Amino acid sequence: CFAKTYLDISVEMRGKLYPRLEFHDADDSYLFSVTGLEGGAAFLPPLTEFDRSEVPVKPVMKSDGASEEIADDDPGQALLTRFQDSATTIEIRVANHDITQVWQGQIEKTMPMGGFVNIITKPFHLHLKAGQVAYWQSENGLHQAMDHSGCPIGLEIKEL
Repeated sequence: CFAKTYLDISVEMRGKLYPRLEFHDADDSYLFSVTGLEGGAAFLPPLTEFDRSEVPVKPVMKSDGASEEIADDDPGQALLTRFQDSATTIEIRVANHDITQVWQGQIEKTMPMGGFVNIITKPFHLHLKAGQVAYWQSENGLHQAMDHSGCPIGLEIKEL
């Protein structure tokens, strides 16, 4: 269960604000976040009723502009690219701390960027960190992402 919520209004791209609510547990460990993809005007008004206090700004890691490479044999990228190339209709299910997000459709384009394999559609964004998936446990068209310890990471892809 979450104990702390942070509102981050520092992300702006191409003149549009992308506010984000970050949810943390009692130890202040990150659980999940929700980002307002339609901008501040759509996302922020319901939050005005909540008591808030300012917290110190977290320093942002500076990048040298170089994008992290993703290995050609990265299991996460390989499966997503396979579904993109075959135009397979899939269901992506991401579960994290009792929160589940589900999307169905065809992957139009994977976008490797900044060390992540990204799927970006209007209602759904998936940012899968390169190397996070060690392998897929697959059976009957259901693919469960496993980490390097053999544990599920909360990402499942089902062929429809």
